Amino acid sequence: MRNVSERDGRRRLSAQERRHQIVESARAVFLRQGYAGTRTREIAEQAGITEAFLYRFFDSKQDLYKASVVEPMRELVAELQATANGIGASDFRGREVLRQVNQMLARFMDESAPFLAALWLRELGRGRVFYQEELRPLLGKPLNSVISKITGWNAPADEHSLIFAAMVGTHVAIAMDAMLRGERLDARRTADQLTQLFADGVPPSVAESLVEFSR
Repeated sequence: MRNVSERDGRRRLSAQERRHQIVESARAVFLRQGYAGTRTREIAEQAGITEAFLYRFFDSKQDLYKASVVEPMRELVAELQATANGIGASDFRGREVLRQVNQMLARFMDESAPFLAALWLRELGRGRVFYQEELRPLLGKPLNSVISKITGWNAPADEHSLIFAAMVGTHVAIAMDAMLRGERLDARRTADQLTQLFADGVPPSVAESLVEFSR
């Protein structure tokens, strides 16, 4: 007699596994079609389930969108907050913490680049809301906390805003460049290079070349 936990030769997924599968399927469909062009029926088909079964796990397309985009960012925020909380420990050095933050951002942006590109290039209105209500609030506070603890610099809000834009914007641009060239980002190497740039500035040889070029 066939085990009741199997159907058509496949193991029946637990509720947690099924939810994860639906989230991954939703992310894939959102990537292809954008938020406005996606239907929950298509997400269900991608996951190999019925639309009615999908609604046992999620109440709406908006809930699916949040689960496939916001939750991964919250995981990143938890890592950033843990890093910020550990900066005061004796075995932490500012430069190494900055490198860790850069590596986390590089990894996250590399994984998110296709979705962010689809969102910002195809659906600017929703992309603007996403940035203002989700991305910036989620990342802004822990990043500013890390910067303050590393430097001891209690900068005014507008200067923190500029630092946030420069740091996150740099990572977004690098990840987009890698995606458009059909390559995966080397998060460790990117983190090393950006940490050197942020901590030490442009190397003298490069700075001299830029001066010569501008003449």
